[in-house]
Amino acid sequence: MEKHITKYKKLLQQVDAWFQTVLEKHFDIVKCRPGCFDCCQGLFDIGLLDAIFVQQGMKRLKPQQLQIVKEKARELIEKAKKIDKDFAPPYSLSEWDETRIDELVLNVGKVFCPFINDEGFCSIYEYRPLVCR
Repeated sequence: MEKHITKYKKLLQQVDAWFQTVLEKHFDIVKCRPGCFDCCQGLFDIGLLDAIFVQQGMKRLKPQQLQIVKEKARELIEKAKKIDKDFAPPYSLSEWDETRIDELVLNVGKVFCPFINDEGFCSIYEYRPLVCR
């Protein structure tokens, strides 16, 4: 597994480097800046390796920060459970068809990622998933 984590880390570095060139070339169009969290809304899918990185990031949070993240995540999970009773641990939607997933995402609505803090910054930025890059 460690080999896969190392390879994935390199991929994330490549994605970050590529996106940096996009920012430099299209600074006037791409509005991603520190404190921007326009893309950090709604439900989104992450893979196993992303989950490992997120877990590593969570280990670096202060206890109070971690408690806030967990509470926000609990609220989001409860909201999703009210929409679809089958939304349950391990919270994998791989067996769901696209229509059902779209319905869940639509009905959950505009919710912010639990890792966005009160200042609008990602509390695990260094460990954020690929979809967040």
